[in-house]
Amino acid sequence: YKPSGLQIKRMQLKGAYQSTKNGHAQKLTISSLIGHLEQSEITGSFSYEWGKDKILSFATKSSIQLAELHSFFPIPGIKSMEGFIDINASFQGQSSGNRPFTIYDYQQSYLTGTAKLKQVSIIPDEQKHHLTKITGLLSFANSDATLSNVSCMLGSSDINLDGTLHNLPAYLLLPDAPLQIQAKFYSNHFKLEELLEAEDKKNTAAPKWKVKLPERVDLSLTLSINKLSFNKFMASDISGAATFKNQYLSIDNLQMNAFGGRTSLRGTARMLTDTSIMVTCQSSLRQIQIKRLFEECDNFGQQTVTQENLSGKLDADVDLSVAFTQQLSALLPTLKVASNFTIQEGEIMNIKSLESLSKFIRLEELKHIRFATLSNEILIEDKIIRMPEMEIQSSAINIHLSGTHSFDNIIDYRFNVLLKDLLAQKFKRNRKQDEFGEIIEDNDRGARIFLKMTGQAKNPVVGYDGKSVQEKIKEDMKKEKQELKQILFEEFGWFKKDSTIQKNNTLPSDKKEKKKNKELQSEEFEFE
Repeated sequence: YKPSGLQIKRMQLKGAYQSTKNGHAQKLTISSLIGHLEQSEITGSFSYEWGKDKILSFATKSSIQLAELHSFFPIPGIKSMEGFIDINASFQGQSSGNRPFTIYDYQQSYLTGTAKLKQVSIIPDEQKHHLTKITGLLSFANSDATLSNVSCMLGSSDINLDGTLHNLPAYLLLPDAPLQIQAKFYSNHFKLEELLEAEDKKNTAAPKWKVKLPERVDLSLTLSINKLSFNKFMASDISGAATFKNQYLSIDNLQMNAFGGRTSLRGTARMLTDTSIMVTCQSSLRQIQIKRLFEECDNFGQQTVTQENLSGKLDADVDLSVAFTQQLSALLPTLKVASNFTIQEGEIMNIKSLESLSKFIRLEELKHIRFATLSNEILIEDKIIRMPEMEIQSSAINIHLSGTHSFDNIIDYRFNVLLKDLLAQKFKRNRKQDEFGEIIEDNDRGARIFLKMTGQAKNPVVGYDGKSVQEKIKEDMKKEKQELKQILFEEFGWFKKDSTIQKNNTLPSDKKEKKKNKELQSEEFEFE
């Protein structure tokens, strides 16, 4: 081969060529072939007939150094190949008439044999991360290939596979043929950030991540991963199942240690458009360290409340749906979240907006608030976080809090504050109705006032909130919460266990039909 100067040496072949056209033959047969490269030996036979139908067959028993083979027979789309392959296989297939081979033809082909891979690396022209150090055994049976203890590196992530590849010959030889993989997937350390990393690392202004779900691969994997990393996120002891078909990824019963606790989830991802991906997820979080959660998730893209401001252990059940760009930027108008949570041993530290309450509560108490347990639910839609009323108890204060917080940091919080010995001295000395708003006496626990905090989170306005106004807001939020739950149930099937949702979705016509059926089955009178 002149471009590389590589030669096949000590070559022997025996064959025949027949060129009959109208009588169809047109056939090339190599009944035996032996040839040597520097480190490779190729033996086998070959036959190709294209007179009436196209019939291809070959058999080989060879030991091949892939770099030499690629130098002698360059494969389009492959930049380089390395390693060794010992192959003992035979193939026979055909297509009717003058049409080229199709997926169906390859699926009907006969293929048998084995291929033993030794430190194989295949580096395509366009793919960013390459499969290297491929080792293991492939056993062929027609259109299937069985993987036995196949290991490789994807970038710097190790992968081990045992399973079956369906439709492999067609996938390798035809541009539109799909590949189906059913396998057990194991990795000691899988670095997801490498797989999703954008191609241009030198351009700091370019997107850091780029995601596109593959088009010609169907997967069904049983997962076992010792350690998984993505940017700052680290998880361990991961197990679960994943299926992927028609650019639709489904994850089921995924269990992992993450954020200092244990997490389980199931979810889906699908291409929404050519440049966006829709993700839905239902997860259960147990004993999660809030500080680590915020730190490893980059504070969820905001700096108002960070890992420096929060501490505690979180239990939560979260239903989420959101669309992402290919660069993994969340399209916030699409975000919908419904979550029930409990925080234990919680701490809130140095949140600037809380300092606006220093007129009523001593500033030093606001800088570091501790509480034993806090439970509530959070609903997010239309870039607004909605919080029903919850109670925050600590040794310093007792606060009932509800309100909304927009993604533009516009807040509308309502406080119901129980004043104890640690309130500002000014309030203790002066309890004038006109100066401090409406005061409600709690016979068991002392005086109580109602406050509101509105405006920009960085510079909020704090004032008194009339009791009647506070009650109306509570009722309005309860109604909004129920309406949002109904929407999320109809769209995603969330809140199936919620009794109010079930009642709302029992149609009157259904009741009438059930009653009618019952009447037909009974001859007795019924009284209502």
